[in-house]
Amino acid sequence: MKQILGSFRSQLPVLSDSEKDMRKELLTINDQLRHLGNSIKQVNMKKEYQHKQMEKGVSLPKANLSLTAHQRTCVFGILKEEGEHIAEMMKQIKDIKNHFSF
Repeated sequence: MKQILGSFRSQLPVLSDSEKDMRKELLTINDQLRHLGNSIKQVNMKKEYQHKQMEKGVSLPKANLSLTAHQRTCVFGILKEEGEHIAEMMKQIKDIKNHFSF
């Protein structure tokens, strides 16, 4: 019985390390190709969707937004305050970055 099993084992092909590595690499490449194929399909679907949305957008009339003088003043004031706040935060980030970069 041992001799029969031994003869079967001796007849089985033995893969070298480089062949095993090549097999792993081929499987990895196959998975990557499948993933890239799915990504391409998604991009094409998004492109078609955006194209349809653009066609719909061209045919629909745009809403006209008009603000009163008081509303415009309020919006500009808020934007100015937020801009100053953002500038202050940017300065703080820059100071912290300079402090830790020596």
